[in-house]
Amino acid sequence: MQFSDSRAYAGLIGSTHYFLPQNWWVFEPFSKVLFLVLMDLTQDLERSVAGGHFFISVVCLLGFLAIFPPRQGNWRGLLMAFALFGPQLAFVTIRATPAYILAAIAVLEAARGRHRSFAWLVGAGLFHVSSALALVPIMALLFRSYFGALQRLRDPRILLSVLFFLGLMLALASPIIFSSAQVVLESIPFLSKYTVFLVGLSDEGGISTIQTFAFGHFVLLAGITVFFFFYIVINDPITRKSSIFVVVGFLVYALMFFAFSPIAAFRQTLFWMLPALSLFPWHRVGWSGPGQIPFLALVLGIFAFQFDRVLV
Repeated sequence: MQFSDSRAYAGLIGSTHYFLPQNWWVFEPFSKVLFLVLMDLTQDLERSVAGGHFFISVVCLLGFLAIFPPRQGNWRGLLMAFALFGPQLAFVTIRATPAYILAAIAVLEAARGRHRSFAWLVGAGLFHVSSALALVPIMALLFRSYFGALQRLRDPRILLSVLFFLGLMLALASPIIFSSAQVVLESIPFLSKYTVFLVGLSDEGGISTIQTFAFGHFVLLAGITVFFFFYIVINDPITRKSSIFVVVGFLVYALMFFAFSPIAAFRQTLFWMLPALSLFPWHRVGWSGPGQIPFLALVLGIFAFQFDRVLV
Protein backbone atom coordinates (compact mmCIF):
# COMPACT_ATOMS: atom_id res chain seq x y z
CA MET A 1 0.00 0.00 0.00
CA GLN A 2 1.50 3.31 -1.14
CA PHE A 3 0.41 6.72 0.13
CA SER A 4 0.49 10.10 -1.54
CA ASP A 5 3.74 12.09 -1.41
CA SER A 6 5.77 9.04 -0.34
CA ARG A 7 8.27 9.54 -3.16
CA ALA A 8 8.46 13.25 -2.45
CA TYR A 9 9.20 12.58 1.21
CA ALA A 10 11.83 10.00 0.26
CA GLY A 11 13.52 12.73 -1.76
CA LEU A 12 13.24 15.24 1.08
CA ILE A 13 14.68 12.81 3.62
CA GLY A 14 17.51 11.90 1.25
CA SER A 15 18.41 15.50 0.45
CA THR A 16 18.30 16.42 4.14
CA HIS A 17 20.52 13.46 5.06
CA TYR A 18 23.10 13.79 2.27
CA PHE A 19 23.03 17.54 1.56
CA LEU A 20 22.26 19.14 4.92
CA PRO A 21 23.10 22.89 4.66
CA GLN A 22 25.11 24.61 7.36
CA ASN A 23 22.19 26.90 8.23
CA TRP A 24 19.69 24.03 8.45
CA TRP A 25 18.47 25.24 11.83
CA VAL A 26 17.16 28.53 10.40
CA PHE A 27 14.08 27.11 8.68
CA GLU A 28 11.78 24.31 9.94
CA PRO A 29 14.56 22.73 12.07
CA PHE A 30 12.30 20.21 13.83
CA SER A 31 11.34 18.65 10.49
CA LYS A 32 14.98 18.32 9.51
CA VAL A 33 15.82 16.69 12.85
CA LEU A 34 12.94 14.26 12.31
CA PHE A 35 14.23 13.37 8.83
CA LEU A 36 17.77 12.86 10.11
CA VAL A 37 16.59 10.62 12.95
CA LEU A 38 14.42 8.54 10.60
CA MET A 39 17.31 8.04 8.18
CA ASP A 40 19.82 7.23 10.95
CA LEU A 41 17.48 4.63 12.43
CA THR A 42 16.58 2.90 9.18
CA GLN A 43 19.52 3.57 6.82
CA ASP A 44 17.02 3.26 3.96
CA LEU A 45 14.84 5.86 2.26
CA GLU A 46 11.75 3.69 1.85
CA ARG A 47 11.91 2.42 5.41
CA SER A 48 12.49 5.96 6.67
CA VAL A 49 9.26 7.06 4.97
CA ALA A 50 7.47 4.08 6.56
CA GLY A 51 8.93 5.11 9.91
CA GLY A 52 7.70 8.64 9.30
CA HIS A 53 4.19 7.33 8.67
CA PHE A 54 4.32 5.39 11.94
CA PHE A 55 5.52 8.52 13.76
CA ILE A 56 2.75 10.77 12.43
CA SER A 57 0.14 8.07 13.10
CA VAL A 58 1.14 8.17 16.78
CA VAL A 59 1.22 11.99 16.73
CA CYS A 60 -2.22 12.03 15.11
CA LEU A 61 -3.66 9.69 17.76
CA LEU A 62 -2.18 11.61 20.69
CA GLY A 63 -3.07 14.94 19.10
CA PHE A 64 -6.71 13.99 18.65
CA LEU A 65 -6.84 12.92 22.30
CA ALA A 66 -5.48 16.35 23.27
CA ILE A 67 -7.84 18.29 20.98
CA PHE A 68 -10.86 16.13 21.84
CA PRO A 69 -10.18 15.10 25.45
CA PRO A 70 -12.24 12.07 26.53
CA ARG A 71 -13.54 13.93 29.58
CA GLN A 72 -15.52 16.25 27.26
CA GLY A 73 -17.31 13.33 25.61
CA ASN A 74 -17.12 15.08 22.23
CA TRP A 75 -17.17 11.88 20.19
CA ARG A 76 -19.09 13.46 17.28
CA GLY A 77 -16.41 16.11 16.78
CA LEU A 78 -13.69 13.47 17.13
CA LEU A 79 -15.27 11.15 14.54
CA MET A 80 -15.88 13.97 12.07
CA ALA A 81 -12.32 15.29 12.47
CA PHE A 82 -10.88 11.80 12.02
CA ALA A 83 -12.99 11.20 8.91
CA LEU A 84 -12.06 14.52 7.33
CA PHE A 85 -8.40 14.77 8.29
CA GLY A 86 -7.28 11.45 9.79
CA PRO A 87 -6.09 9.85 6.52
CA GLN A 88 -3.99 12.87 5.60
CA LEU A 89 -2.58 13.43 9.09
CA ALA A 90 -1.78 9.77 9.71
CA PHE A 91 -0.49 8.69 6.30
CA VAL A 92 0.70 11.68 4.25
CA THR A 93 2.00 14.90 5.83
CA ILE A 94 5.11 13.75 7.71
CA ARG A 95 6.39 17.30 8.22
CA ALA A 96 3.08 19.05 8.67
CA THR A 97 1.15 16.67 10.96
CA PRO A 98 2.92 17.81 14.16
CA ALA A 99 2.45 21.42 13.01
CA TYR A 100 -1.28 20.96 12.45
CA ILE A 101 -1.73 19.35 15.87
CA LEU A 102 0.32 21.99 17.71
CA ALA A 103 -1.44 24.83 15.87
CA ALA A 104 -4.85 23.39 16.78
CA ILE A 105 -3.81 23.23 20.44
CA ALA A 106 -2.60 26.84 20.14
CA VAL A 107 -6.03 27.92 18.91
CA LEU A 108 -7.79 26.13 21.76
CA GLU A 109 -5.45 27.81 24.23
CA ALA A 110 -6.18 31.21 22.64
CA ALA A 111 -9.93 30.52 22.83
CA ARG A 112 -9.42 30.11 26.59
CA GLY A 113 -7.54 33.43 26.70
CA ARG A 114 -4.16 31.87 27.43
CA HIS A 115 -1.18 33.68 25.90
CA ARG A 116 0.93 30.54 26.00
CA SER A 117 -0.83 29.68 22.76
CA PHE A 118 2.03 31.57 21.08
CA ALA A 119 4.50 29.01 22.42
CA TRP A 120 2.46 26.20 20.87
CA LEU A 121 2.33 28.11 17.59
CA VAL A 122 6.10 28.68 17.59
CA GLY A 123 6.57 24.93 18.06
CA ALA A 124 4.26 24.32 15.10
CA GLY A 125 6.23 26.77 12.97
CA LEU A 126 9.47 24.96 13.73
CA PHE A 127 7.93 21.92 12.02
CA HIS A 128 6.17 23.71 9.16
CA VAL A 129 6.17 27.40 8.22
CA SER A 130 2.55 27.30 7.03
CA SER A 131 1.56 27.44 10.71
CA ALA A 132 1.94 31.21 10.32
CA LEU A 133 -1.51 31.11 8.69
CA ALA A 134 -2.94 30.67 12.20
CA LEU A 135 -1.14 33.70 13.70
CA VAL A 136 -3.53 36.53 12.78
CA PRO A 137 -6.71 34.66 13.81
CA ILE A 138 -5.07 33.66 17.11
CA MET A 139 -4.16 37.30 17.77
CA ALA A 140 -7.77 38.27 17.03
CA LEU A 141 -8.91 35.69 19.59
CA LEU A 142 -6.50 36.84 22.29
CA PHE A 143 -6.92 40.58 21.84
CA ARG A 144 -10.59 40.80 20.86
CA SER A 145 -11.46 42.43 24.19
CA TYR A 146 -9.27 45.42 23.27
CA PHE A 147 -11.21 46.19 20.09
CA GLY A 148 -14.88 47.12 20.20
CA ALA A 149 -15.36 46.20 16.53
CA LEU A 150 -14.32 42.62 17.21
CA GLN A 151 -16.71 42.45 20.15
CA ARG A 152 -19.62 43.47 17.91
CA LEU A 153 -18.79 40.60 15.57
CA ARG A 154 -20.35 38.24 18.09
CA ASP A 155 -23.75 39.09 16.59
CA PRO A 156 -24.36 36.47 13.84
CA ARG A 157 -26.16 38.97 11.57
CA ILE A 158 -23.29 41.45 11.72
CA LEU A 159 -20.78 38.66 11.34
CA LEU A 160 -22.40 37.24 8.19
CA SER A 161 -22.76 40.73 6.69
CA VAL A 162 -19.09 41.46 7.28
CA LEU A 163 -18.20 38.04 5.87
CA PHE A 164 -20.15 38.72 2.68
CA PHE A 165 -18.44 42.09 2.22
CA LEU A 166 -14.96 40.71 2.89
CA GLY A 167 -15.62 37.72 0.61
CA LEU A 168 -16.61 40.07 -2.21
CA MET A 169 -13.50 42.19 -1.69
CA LEU A 170 -11.25 39.12 -1.62
CA ALA A 171 -12.86 37.77 -4.79
CA LEU A 172 -12.16 41.03 -6.60
CA ALA A 173 -8.60 41.20 -5.26
CA SER A 174 -7.72 37.54 -5.76
CA PRO A 175 -5.68 38.04 -8.99
CA ILE A 176 -3.55 40.68 -7.26
CA ILE A 177 -3.16 38.49 -4.17
CA PHE A 178 -2.18 35.52 -6.32
CA SER A 179 0.52 37.40 -8.25
CA SER A 180 1.84 39.08 -5.09
CA ALA A 181 2.05 35.75 -3.24
CA GLN A 182 3.92 34.23 -6.16
CA VAL A 183 6.46 37.08 -6.23
CA VAL A 184 7.03 36.89 -2.47
CA LEU A 185 7.46 33.11 -2.41
CA GLU A 186 9.80 33.10 -5.40
CA SER A 187 11.96 35.84 -3.88
CA ILE A 188 12.61 33.94 -0.62
CA PRO A 189 14.76 30.82 -1.12
CA PHE A 190 13.31 28.97 1.88
CA LEU A 191 9.73 29.52 0.66
CA SER A 192 10.15 29.06 -3.09
CA LYS A 193 9.23 25.37 -2.85
CA TYR A 194 5.70 26.33 -1.82
CA THR A 195 4.98 27.88 -5.22
CA VAL A 196 3.85 24.37 -6.20
CA PHE A 197 0.56 25.21 -4.44
CA LEU A 198 0.11 28.47 -6.35
CA VAL A 199 -1.90 27.43 -9.39
CA GLY A 200 -4.25 29.95 -10.89
CA LEU A 201 -7.89 29.48 -11.70
CA SER A 202 -7.19 28.22 -15.22
CA ASP A 203 -3.70 26.80 -14.67
CA GLU A 204 -3.06 23.07 -14.45
CA GLY A 205 -4.42 22.08 -11.05
CA GLY A 206 -6.71 25.11 -10.74
CA ILE A 207 -10.40 24.54 -10.17
CA SER A 208 -11.32 25.10 -13.81
CA THR A 209 -8.94 22.33 -14.98
CA ILE A 210 -9.63 19.70 -12.31
CA GLN A 211 -11.89 17.03 -13.74
CA THR A 212 -11.17 13.68 -12.09
CA PHE A 213 -12.12 14.57 -8.53
CA ALA A 214 -13.55 18.08 -8.93
CA PHE A 215 -16.85 16.79 -7.53
CA GLY A 216 -15.12 15.72 -4.31
CA HIS A 217 -13.47 19.11 -3.85
CA PHE A 218 -16.76 20.94 -4.28
CA VAL A 219 -18.54 18.53 -1.94
CA LEU A 220 -15.90 19.33 0.69
CA LEU A 221 -16.33 23.05 0.00
CA ALA A 222 -20.10 22.72 0.44
CA GLY A 223 -19.74 20.67 3.62
CA ILE A 224 -17.23 23.04 5.19
CA THR A 225 -19.44 26.00 4.24
CA VAL A 226 -22.49 24.38 5.88
CA PHE A 227 -20.47 23.65 9.03
CA PHE A 228 -19.20 27.25 9.08
CA PHE A 229 -22.76 28.60 8.69
CA PHE A 230 -24.04 26.52 11.61
CA TYR A 231 -21.01 27.48 13.71
CA ILE A 232 -21.94 31.15 13.33
CA VAL A 233 -25.74 30.94 13.40
CA ILE A 234 -26.06 28.51 16.33
CA ASN A 235 -24.93 31.42 18.54
CA ASP A 236 -23.61 29.32 21.42
CA PRO A 237 -21.52 31.16 24.07
CA ILE A 238 -18.43 29.15 23.12
CA THR A 239 -18.85 29.64 19.37
CA ARG A 240 -19.47 33.37 19.86
CA LYS A 241 -16.12 33.73 21.62
CA SER A 242 -14.22 31.93 18.85
CA SER A 243 -16.26 33.09 15.86
CA ILE A 244 -13.68 35.65 14.72
CA PHE A 245 -11.09 32.89 14.31
CA VAL A 246 -13.47 30.71 12.30
CA VAL A 247 -14.46 33.63 10.05
CA VAL A 248 -10.84 34.46 9.24
CA GLY A 249 -10.02 30.78 8.69
CA PHE A 250 -12.98 30.27 6.35
CA LEU A 251 -12.15 33.40 4.35
CA VAL A 252 -8.58 32.21 3.82
CA TYR A 253 -9.89 28.78 2.80
CA ALA A 254 -12.33 30.22 0.25
CA LEU A 255 -9.68 32.55 -1.17
CA MET A 256 -7.15 29.73 -1.55
CA PHE A 257 -9.78 27.43 -3.08
CA PHE A 258 -10.77 29.79 -5.88
CA ALA A 259 -7.59 31.84 -6.36
CA PHE A 260 -4.90 29.18 -5.82
CA SER A 261 -5.78 25.48 -5.67
CA PRO A 262 -8.36 23.29 -3.86
CA ILE A 263 -5.58 21.02 -2.56
CA ALA A 264 -3.72 23.91 -0.92
CA ALA A 265 -7.03 25.21 0.43
CA PHE A 266 -7.93 21.87 2.01
CA ARG A 267 -4.56 21.66 3.74
CA GLN A 268 -5.20 25.13 5.21
CA THR A 269 -8.50 24.04 6.75
CA LEU A 270 -6.76 21.91 9.37
CA PHE A 271 -5.51 25.03 11.15
CA TRP A 272 -9.05 26.13 12.01
CA MET A 273 -11.35 23.17 11.41
CA LEU A 274 -9.73 20.90 14.02
CA PRO A 275 -10.26 23.36 16.90
CA ALA A 276 -13.64 24.40 15.49
CA LEU A 277 -14.84 20.78 15.50
CA SER A 278 -13.67 20.54 19.11
CA LEU A 279 -15.48 23.73 20.18
CA PHE A 280 -18.69 23.14 18.23
CA PRO A 281 -21.74 22.33 20.43
CA TRP A 282 -22.70 19.07 18.75
CA HIS A 283 -25.42 18.40 21.32
CA ARG A 284 -27.48 21.22 19.81
CA VAL A 285 -27.76 19.87 16.26
CA GLY A 286 -30.11 17.01 17.14
CA TRP A 287 -27.83 14.07 16.34
CA SER A 288 -28.89 11.85 19.20
CA GLY A 289 -30.81 8.59 19.43
CA PRO A 290 -31.84 7.43 15.92
CA GLY A 291 -30.13 10.52 14.46
CA GLN A 292 -26.78 8.93 15.24
CA ILE A 293 -27.23 6.39 12.43
CA PRO A 294 -27.19 8.92 9.52
CA PHE A 295 -24.37 10.77 11.27
CA LEU A 296 -22.24 7.63 11.45
CA ALA A 297 -23.08 6.83 7.81
CA LEU A 298 -21.96 10.33 6.82
CA VAL A 299 -18.72 9.96 8.77
CA LEU A 300 -17.97 6.57 7.19
CA GLY A 301 -18.62 7.98 3.72
CA ILE A 302 -16.30 10.94 4.31
CA PHE A 303 -13.58 8.68 5.70
CA ALA A 304 -13.81 6.29 2.73
CA PHE A 305 -13.55 9.18 0.29
CA GLN A 306 -10.64 10.82 2.10
CA PHE A 307 -8.73 7.55 2.56
CA ASP A 308 -9.10 6.76 -1.14
CA ARG A 309 -7.56 10.15 -1.96
CA VAL A 310 -4.36 9.46 0.01
CA LEU A 311 -3.70 6.18 -1.78
CA VAL A 312 -1.49 6.11 -4.87
